[in-house]
Amino acid sequence: MGKAVYWVILVVLICASSLSAATYYVDDCNGNDNWDGKSPLYVSQNTGPVKTISKGLQCSDRGDIIIVADGVYRGGKNLQLHFDNEEVTLKSTNGPDGCVLNFYGDNYFWNFNSDVKILINGFTIKGITNEIIKVYQQNKLEFDNCIFENNTLEYVNSLITCYEQGSLKLNNCIFRNNIVEQGSIVKSSGFANIEVLGCELTENISLYDYSIISCMGDCNTVIANTQVDENWNYGGSKIRGIYCSGSANVKIIGCDITNNSSDYYASGIVCEDTANVIISGCNISNNSSMKDNYGICVRNGYTTKIKIENCIISDNSFSAQGYNEGCGIFAEEGTLEVVNCLISGHPEYGILIGSKVEKAMIKNCAIVDNIDACDSFGIRSYNNLTIVENCILKDNGNNQLYGKYIVVSYSDISDNTDHIWPGFGNLNADPLFADPNNGDYHLLSQAGRWDPDSQQWVRDDVSSPCIDGGDPTDWVGDEPAGSGGRINMGYFGGTAQASKADFCNGSLPGDINRDCIVNFVDFALMTSDWLSSTIEQP
Repeated sequence: MGKAVYWVILVVLICASSLSAATYYVDDCNGNDNWDGKSPLYVSQNTGPVKTISKGLQCSDRGDIIIVADGVYRGGKNLQLHFDNEEVTLKSTNGPDGCVLNFYGDNYFWNFNSDVKILINGFTIKGITNEIIKVYQQNKLEFDNCIFENNTLEYVNSLITCYEQGSLKLNNCIFRNNIVEQGSIVKSSGFANIEVLGCELTENISLYDYSIISCMGDCNTVIANTQVDENWNYGGSKIRGIYCSGSANVKIIGCDITNNSSDYYASGIVCEDTANVIISGCNISNNSSMKDNYGICVRNGYTTKIKIENCIISDNSFSAQGYNEGCGIFAEEGTLEVVNCLISGHPEYGILIGSKVEKAMIKNCAIVDNIDACDSFGIRSYNNLTIVENCILKDNGNNQLYGKYIVVSYSDISDNTDHIWPGFGNLNADPLFADPNNGDYHLLSQAGRWDPDSQQWVRDDVSSPCIDGGDPTDWVGDEPAGSGGRINMGYFGGTAQASKADFCNGSLPGDINRDCIVNFVDFALMTSDWLSSTIEQP
């Protein structure tokens, strides 16, 4: 009985300790550093908000919250910050519009003890001229709902750097009107972990070699639902929206990398030196330069592995000395897989594949309207083997495909001739896109086509020959009821917006291949995965 009581008391003490986190208040206008910071308003001689952020940090303990009142905070006691506690939250009262940390060109630094966890929420941070925010030694730093603006970093510096096993998370933050000479807005390297989620990086300027976000040296990076838009480079060098290098493991999901420009060289995304990258659901468009320009560039790394899926890559170009050129995807080395992508509007190449590429697989893509007055190519390949399956190529100059070792199957290579590219199931026919002049590459269908403008299914007078034209052994994926049981060619094949082949009245739960009937074909598909599981094993 005595031991039971002892353990109960111990558990109660532990729970009480975990619930004892305190809240401290900072108020630049009404606070006093001789007060205890335990109230947002003055209460008595010793009780009320402190005046400076550094005093608030000194008062706090592990797990405490420091709430900062609206105001503009300057000077060393507000900006020369020491994060000594293992876990603390620094939060503004009303968000970044009302609470500003203004460094005003002073060289203050933020110091972190080893293995701390810091959350900074709701500040505008401006006037930084040196690399003051460095996350390393297993420290964990999170910025939530912050604005970084009007910072000018000289020499080889980055606005935020994460390295040496540090962890950085940027959630719903805005980076705008910042200038760097030879660094990045956000940089990670050396076994770091970084997440950039729901952020905007816009109207930033580089004077020399520059990337908006750099992921290097065995770092693990997730960039999701983030906008990299209208950033500029001057000084005859490079701008890259996102740069991955040195065995980086990177996932770029649901991002817009658009309208970035350079007076020399530009790319939306660059992956080199053994980077393992997944790019999914992104829009990489309208990036421009005065020299080489690519939507996505894979280079300088024989073991580079990159998968690009469900992306729009369009209108990336450069203009110089009377030439107008540009490329959607350039793979110089490594392995390349491109699935369910729309690649259009490039003056020179839709996809360019170099001789050192180990393997290239292009599947269920629409590669269209990559054309200029000079020779243009939908796909040009110099490597040993390029596989093209379930794709549509149209209006890419006189060269829809060019290469000695291109294997094509179940694809529509539409080139205004009678020639059909050798291979199983290939066509040379008008794919009957819904409205290509306005970027709608859904296939016309009498049974049903998804209309992105009205957000509903509509029926056309004719049906595309590419419906149900894909590899009959491929899984139909998310194609809707009425898909006919066979994957479509093109960008939307295997997706929920695939044009329909049959008139199904409703859907049947057992109709696995979506052909409007439940039969032994569905049974065979089910049993082929019998007892398979997507649950991760402990």
